Formats: sequence, structure tokens, C-alpha cells
Amino acid sequence: MDYRLKVEYTRTGDELKLQGMHYAPKKKEVGVVFVHGMSGNFVENDYADVMGKTLAKNGIGYIYGHNRGYGHINDIVRGKPKPTGDNESSRQGAWYESFSHCPKDIDAWINQAVALGYKKLIVIGHSLGCSKVIYWWQKTKWEKKVVGVGLVSPVDMVGSTMTQFTPKEFEGLIEEAKALMAKGKYTNLLSKPFDNGWYNLSANTFMEEMVSHCPADVLPIYQPENKFEALAKIKVPILMLYGDHELNKDTAVEDLALLKKKATSSAKVETKIIAQANHSYEGQEVRLSKTILKWIKTL
Repeated sequence: MDYRLKVEYTRTGDELKLQGMHYAPKKKEVGVVFVHGMSGNFVENDYADVMGKTLAKNGIGYIYGHNRGYGHINDIVRGKPKPTGDNESSRQGAWYESFSHCPKDIDAWINQAVALGYKKLIVIGHSLGCSKVIYWWQKTKWEKKVVGVGLVSPVDMVGSTMTQFTPKEFEGLIEEAKALMAKGKYTNLLSKPFDNGWYNLSANTFMEEMVSHCPADVLPIYQPENKFEALAKIKVPILMLYGDHELNKDTAVEDLALLKKKATSSAKVETKIIAQANHSYEGQEVRLSKTILKWIKTL
């Protein structure tokens, strides 16, 4: 085998213990740190294993590092384990995470990759993970180690959420969330589910991810007149891509053109549409992975 598959662990700046899967080639020169999307995890993201194998067989390391938003709900160990077993934990997952804490997660995996010996790093996000990567770029000290950024199926979190509700319903959710937070009930779930019942959100998570000018509002595709200031700060080459069977299939080409135009500081922006692919790239994992590999070889 040209690589080894290893379980890696890292700790964030606020002492959360995160686990990830590492496809380690014999020579650690270039490595990918992958940031999954909302509720994503290694077990359910089929593309993760295919991508790891594809890259590692070509001498490129791949770390699929869980962030605090993996799964709908999770309890992550915080601090050092206690002999008694009554370890402190933090309620996280897609329903409860604070988006503004995502730089701690990405930095932890970057730090781990550097400690493992990788000299050049590429950071790739999927879905909400794209927003996290863009937000992280403004906050990190590791940008000099990064030679490329990949944005796989980037989403306008605010715009896409607003389309799920009437204006009155959406304003009602904002008022509900603010009222709960004013009482210190940051983790209380809102009364309405999201995305046709796929998930619920706590008051704090909603306010950090789904409201105009919130931390996650870095890709305002539904408001193309905006400056996309966070995206415009990324200086390294960027790969942006969508599948042609995503919810934005009718506007994917235009969306990529807009994002490319807004990435004003990037040395080079490449855009791709993956044929026959949905948002999770089910059945097209190989095509996705080969597209990313081909791009990495140009860096």
C-alpha cells in the first residue's frame, strides 16, 4: 500500500478533543486538511474515503478532521480525561455549535498537520465548511503554510435559509432567538425545524449562521451586489466547484462566475461543474476526487 490510514486526535484552543482520519503517504510534503459541512462526518460522507485514497496514492496527504459541528448532536470531551471517568464534555453538533468558534477547530487540524511533517497545506471545505474556511482565513496565523483553498459546493447560509420561510416567519425566528438569548437560553431549540425537517437549531447557532451580517454570512450569493469582503482576502489559488444536480443547478454556472469575480485577491481561481453530482457527490466521488487531485498538481 502506498499510504497508511490512521486515526488522529487533536485538541482545540478551548480544549475540545476532535478525531479525524489521516491518509498518510510515505513522504509528507503536501497535505490536505478537509473541513466538512453541517452535520458532516467521516462515516456518512462517502466521498471522504474515496478522496483520501485518491490523494494519498498520488503522494498527497489527506486529513478529514471532524469539527465541533459533526453530526446533528454530539458531546465532545473537554480537557484531560479523569481517572474517575466523569470527564467534562461540551454539547456540540450542527444543532448547537457556535460558528464563530470554527477557527479553533481548523487551526487545531492545521497544527496537527504541521506536527505530522507536512510542509505545504491545502484547506478544502464542503458546504458550510466553505464558509468556515473563508471565515477562518481572516483569523488564522497559519495562512503562510497554505498554498491553496478548495470550496466544494459553497452555500449562502443566510440566503438559502430565508427561502425556506416567509419573511414574517423568518423575522419571527429572529425574535424568538433573541428573546431566548436575552434570558441566557442560548442552547434552547427554536420552535420551527429547518430544511424540510432535516434539522433543528439552537437560538445561538441560528443567530451565528442564518442571519444577515452574522459570522457565517461570508458568501452572500443571493445579494450579488455585496463585496464578499472575507472571500476577497484569500490570496492563494482557489478551486470552486458544484455538482450539476444541486439545488442551485439552474444558477451554478452564474454562481461560480460571481464567486470568481469576488475573489479579487486570489492568485488564480479555477471553477468546475461535476456532472451527475448532487450536493453530497453520491455516485460521483471518484470524479470529484480526481478533479481536486488535478487541481492540486497545478499548485
